[in-house]
Amino acid sequence: MKLLKILIIGLIIFFSIPTSTLSAQSDQNIFLVRHAEKGDDGTRDPDLNGLGDIRAKKLAMMLKSFDISKIYSTDYKRTRNTAQPLAEALGINVELYDPRSKEILDKIDKLKGNILIVGHSNSTPTLTNAILGEKRYEQLDEKEYSTLFILSRVNGAYGGATSKF
Repeated sequence: MKLLKILIIGLIIFFSIPTSTLSAQSDQNIFLVRHAEKGDDGTRDPDLNGLGDIRAKKLAMMLKSFDISKIYSTDYKRTRNTAQPLAEALGINVELYDPRSKEILDKIDKLKGNILIVGHSNSTPTLTNAILGEKRYEQLDEKEYSTLFILSRVNGAYGGATSKF
């Protein structure tokens, strides 16, 4: 019964992605998300809590049909574990990136396939803005875990939108 509920919720979420931003003519789609809900174990590197585990699985269900070829995460348990369910579903590894470095922009520019990037409340909007080449998004509220940034590249130019999941 619980699995059926998760499946139904996943289907609802999947169909709520604004498909107008996912052009059939796009060269690449980039999905950027803040890590899911984190626990509070008193350390700088907490794992996901129960809600976070569920959200990470929802994200995987939502994105597994989008032919993701690369998944990037910062080197924290909460970000890696947000990305892991999708990586397992697709049979690919989560690659680490440093959100303070411009290196991820070079990697994105050279890739042809669709990408998931998992970051933080400050680094995810910052990276999204850097890819777009304009400041469009502000830092996420510390309690905000449901924003999915969706960028599509057509003929070298990116367009973007956000969705909640």
